[in-house]
Amino acid sequence: MHRIVSKDLPRLLVFSHVIPESRYAGSLLLLRLLQDYPAEKLLVIGRPPHPESKILRCRYESLQDVPMARLYRTRFWRWIRSVAAYGLGAEVSVRDAERLAQRFRPDAVLTVMQESQYYCAASRYCSRNKVPFIILVHDLVELFEPVYAWAAKRQWRRNAEVYRSAAARFCISPAMAERLRKDYGAEGTVLYPNRSDDLMARPSAMSETLRTEGRLTIGYAGSLNYGYADGIQALLPALKAAGATLRVYSPVAPEGLGKHLEYAGFSPVPTHTWERVKEECDVVLLPYAWPEHFRTLCETHFPSKLTEYLALGMPVLISGPAYAAGVAWGLQHPSAALTVSDPSSEAMRVACVCLHEDARLRRSLALEAVRAGNEEFNPIRIRYEFLQKLRDAVAQASHAASGCASLPCA
Repeated sequence: MHRIVSKDLPRLLVFSHVIPESRYAGSLLLLRLLQDYPAEKLLVIGRPPHPESKILRCRYESLQDVPMARLYRTRFWRWIRSVAAYGLGAEVSVRDAERLAQRFRPDAVLTVMQESQYYCAASRYCSRNKVPFIILVHDLVELFEPVYAWAAKRQWRRNAEVYRSAAARFCISPAMAERLRKDYGAEGTVLYPNRSDDLMARPSAMSETLRTEGRLTIGYAGSLNYGYADGIQALLPALKAAGATLRVYSPVAPEGLGKHLEYAGFSPVPTHTWERVKEECDVVLLPYAWPEHFRTLCETHFPSKLTEYLALGMPVLISGPAYAAGVAWGLQHPSAALTVSDPSSEAMRVACVCLHEDARLRRSLALEAVRAGNEEFNPIRIRYEFLQKLRDAVAQASHAASGCASLPCA
């Protein structure tokens, strides 16, 4: 693998609601992508970082949200989003961003397609200043910014124009890239979520002995959003029938705590949580929700926790519908994960019993998980591919002497 040196990298402005910091999942992915970026070539403009977050060494500047953003968490939120699709109070100030970046003079602008008040403003900045626009897509924005039917077509047209205008488009999964190709009419590059470089696999021998004699202990780490809380609740009958216990490491405790569902707390430092999981659990779990209304989300979003699970040196258990991105990956890699795509409690009970009784299976799954994870989700390679495509996109845009297209975001 070739190394990209600092002089090859463009001066990059991160103009985004999601900024590189350690407190939030999407922000942490961005932090890892840019962790080696030279500080003098990087400027971040967005919302203020959390006081407890780890951030990069570069300069961070803050913008005020649009005045109506305070209504996003009230009963008027859908109406406000719908009106914003027509450009009324839709964007943070591009002029303020230009003022903050005036001396920096970026070669490219990077945004995460989350919160239209920011990504539309970032696209307009590109249009006004004739610099290439780079976009990362972690989630389908229409799912997280729902509008009334009378504004849906306008919202779609705005998002499609933003997406198509980008010089490089990075999508979190193959399904996301394909969905946006069909919806927005442009190709995207798959960039899987990048795990920490510091994750280390535990010794494979640890998987041969249960952490608690006579009981299978399953660990789940991360947020209970994205339907994971529902997925956990659906598994409780099977866990009880198998005599297994699920320990949840999350900022919020799940419902239904008892003998078979324990709350283990959470640490804002991910490595602390992973060390506890390796020491306290026999298996790690990725539990998708089954209800149909989660389908679009499950199909397109690729869970960052799966890439981290695979680095722990532990057996990985995945449950959910076959169309979910993580389930699809598990079914394609049967030696690296035990995947249950049957919604019956009996199917999950059998899987738990097998993991409880078969030490050789646990050890084999643990070893193959590490191998597959290193092959497909190596964080150094993911970061290299991102930087390479970023550099190439800027060079191509420069050679073509073309900036971003003018976008009617507002």
